[in-house]
Amino acid sequence: MEMYWQGRDRVTRPSVGKRSAPRCPSRLHHLSPLGLCLTLALGFGCQSLSWDQSRHSDSPTAPSTSAPEQQPEAGPQKADRAERSAAPPSPANPANWAPLTGQGREAMRQRNWAAAEDYYLQALAETEALSIHDARVRSALGNLLHVAESYQREGDYAAAERLIRVVVDQANVGRLAEFDTAEPIFAAQATHYEDEDRPEAAASLLEVGLHLYGSSAPSAINRRTELETLLGDAYLRLGQVPKASSLLLNTQDVAQSRFGPKSVEAAKVAVSVAALYAKQGNFERAEQTNQDAVSILEVHESQSLTLARAQSQLAQLYLDHGRAEDALPYGRAATEILSQSETTTPLLVTTLTTLATAETRSGDLATADRDYALALKAYEALPADEHTEETIRLLDHYAAFERSRGRMDQANALTQRAIRDRAALVQATPTAEGSKPDVPNR
Repeated sequence: MEMYWQGRDRVTRPSVGKRSAPRCPSRLHHLSPLGLCLTLALGFGCQSLSWDQSRHSDSPTAPSTSAPEQQPEAGPQKADRAERSAAPPSPANPANWAPLTGQGREAMRQRNWAAAEDYYLQALAETEALSIHDARVRSALGNLLHVAESYQREGDYAAAERLIRVVVDQANVGRLAEFDTAEPIFAAQATHYEDEDRPEAAASLLEVGLHLYGSSAPSAINRRTELETLLGDAYLRLGQVPKASSLLLNTQDVAQSRFGPKSVEAAKVAVSVAALYAKQGNFERAEQTNQDAVSILEVHESQSLTLARAQSQLAQLYLDHGRAEDALPYGRAATEILSQSETTTPLLVTTLTTLATAETRSGDLATADRDYALALKAYEALPADEHTEETIRLLDHYAAFERSRGRMDQANALTQRAIRDRAALVQATPTAEGSKPDVPNR
């Protein structure tokens, strides 16, 4: 029996608000963890992913976010949803799992992610009476993750978050998704959270991901290494340096032992370890570790973005230690790679800022003027939710540069913009509430 949909085509997603597929009767136990979560998901749309504080003292504090605005629905669909929400719950029936899964699979073939989401959520609800080890439970969770992955490929991370929240809630009552299925979706979502300057959400998600079914299998070591590296990065962003150090150094040892010290896998971890050393103020080890990673990654075209990160880190490291001339080649190399990407990233903004600052300190004011303008263009291309304190610093540096050139109107405009953008950033930053679910047992 095929347990869940395996297609991975990149396609155009219909509007979330337009549910074209017929509805299936809802069978949700509103008082159980599964029933409550799926009632919210089907009846009202899941809340935005919000991670609570753990009862474990070593877990990071994380924010909760408000529910995203729902798309308006046409009258019949809206009435149908209200009717299903108001209907009394019926007992879960595992026999309904197969037909609902089949309907979800057909919706996926039709590229109708929204309808597939509804069918798969209902199929998951029908597994409530089954053992947590039943293959149908993992299949149902895997199906939801495939829909989340389709949303991610469309750039709709809010919709993906809705389904990942269900998978996480299920994990915290012992119903674990397959690690191999979940890892790429969790990694992509965590990376998006980092871009949005939400390291708490990234860390909490990754902590759950590392305890999913099969995460300790020898065959999962490569994927596990990736999640552990992302988690170490999140800890660094949160200022939890001891936790980051313990995790990243252990992950580096495992990667070097399993794949070899000159492997791509070890080099990718080394880039994060270099950031750790820089955070600890260990310039020599940060420099050497970044340089070693660059020498490995620069011959692997598929790792260009990780290479750009290592080069950007070196540029910033040299700039921070008064070596602007040494920063220039690494800043330019990273900028060249990042400028070729299809999407603008916060790293491009911060790298261009570092490069323009190094050019200013080296006396190349004309080139600095050009690169500050490019950095501002990249900054303006970023989605508003990807503005961070690091990217806003561009406006401070650019304003200081303009002021030094006597262009006071431009400098004042940049300063005022930095004030507005920081105020918007503070207003958009979620606050931590509640308590975080337990990390599930494997």
